Amino acid sequence: MYNPMMIIDGRPVLASDGSVHKILNPATGELVGEVPSGGRQEAHQALTAASRAFPAWAATSPGKRADVLHQAASLVRELADEMAVMLTLEIGKPLRASRREVLGSADVLDYFAEEGKRAFGEWTISGAGKSRSLVIRQPIGVAALISPWNYPVDLLSWKVGAALAAGCTAVAKPSSMAPIAASAFIEAINRAGAPPGVINLVLGPGSTAGAELVESPLSQKISFTGESATGRWIMAAAAPRLKRLSLELGGSAPFIVCADADVKSAAEACVQRAFNNAGQICISVNRVYLHHDVEEEFMELAIQRAGRLRVGSGMEDVDLGPLASEEQRKRTREHIEDALSRGARLRLGGSEPEGEQYSRGHFFLPTILDRVDHSMRVMREETFGPVMPVMTFKNLEEAVRLANQTEYGLAAYAYTNSLDAAVYLAERLESGGVGINSNNVVDLQAPFGGWKQSGFGRELSHHGLEGYLELKHVKIGL
Repeated sequence: MYNPMMIIDGRPVLASDGSVHKILNPATGELVGEVPSGGRQEAHQALTAASRAFPAWAATSPGKRADVLHQAASLVRELADEMAVMLTLEIGKPLRASRREVLGSADVLDYFAEEGKRAFGEWTISGAGKSRSLVIRQPIGVAALISPWNYPVDLLSWKVGAALAAGCTAVAKPSSMAPIAASAFIEAINRAGAPPGVINLVLGPGSTAGAELVESPLSQKISFTGESATGRWIMAAAAPRLKRLSLELGGSAPFIVCADADVKSAAEACVQRAFNNAGQICISVNRVYLHHDVEEEFMELAIQRAGRLRVGSGMEDVDLGPLASEEQRKRTREHIEDALSRGARLRLGGSEPEGEQYSRGHFFLPTILDRVDHSMRVMREETFGPVMPVMTFKNLEEAVRLANQTEYGLAAYAYTNSLDAAVYLAERLESGGVGINSNNVVDLQAPFGGWKQSGFGRELSHHGLEGYLELKHVKIGL
């Protein structure tokens, strides 16, 4: 059983009132561990520690900050197998996916370690030549980093790596649903030589610990990944102090398959992106739009591929683990039932798998629906479950109109062998990331973030680093 503690000012800390939160395995219902459940007091202590540590860390050279991050990346790689087991037990994803996530988080630390060395300034000469303008970048201050449960280590690394490389100190608050592997990740950074208070860890509910991180005058930057409703609350709560925000919120990614596409490749990519992590990904395929000429071929290939996916405990050799909670499974079931009641056709799945091995977990079969339309919840809301709804279109204009008919704009995908169509779609899809003949819009060296109700601000790349830096103009008279 795993029993991590909070880390405040470099020391392990329990909740002041002794409160703990139990973590259950979503595949079996068995107890995985207990973590302290902190609140406003612990969050305030962590912010205070980060504030004390900020001047010295901000003054530390980018090279020395990089040394800490590189060492942390090495420790995370050494712990990858152990952390992957933690991650699978607490959130359910297949073990190989958990290990890939942990190793990816180490790559993020290495990337930002080097990117922090390249936060250059600017030097210009005035028109009259009698002054010089120096533009420099300096760390904002204390950053509150609030991460989600679906990729609890990877998405936390995006925030921590950028914040520390920029010279900010930070308080990390992982989701209460998946705090164990994330705690091991923060502990590794402290073991790597981060000075006390530079990176703190608070565990507890968003309504108390999270609220203190957002509302406190000690935090200057809030980075949050999660639901749009919570993002709107954070924006309102941070407004009185005009805090810098990065919000990566909900998604409803369209997947467009044109008449000239490589249908086999498109079907394979669509199934992978729709059902990876049981559909619990912010950039998962939520809505599939097929040109009517390829509908029959695509559906046959997709149903065959999805039908071969293995469902079971993440500790076994499977493709889909359980959903993270019964709430997620209930939402998935409700979206399917709503669609069927409005005329959709069930082509695959649609229920929990049968058998004793599934009786105690939150399992659900990969599900494919067709004959859907935008009156159905599955096409308007983010399911965050293993459901792939499909409808058809006649031309590119209609495809774009349907794809953009959502309040979200995080990711979009399109498959075509026409350069004209690729450019047309890339420029017109209202999304922070567009994959053309690719089912992934994440790249360490490219910005990641959303349009519309999917939030604002960017993570990864030098743009992610710049989110933790302030610009200062220094004018020098000669």
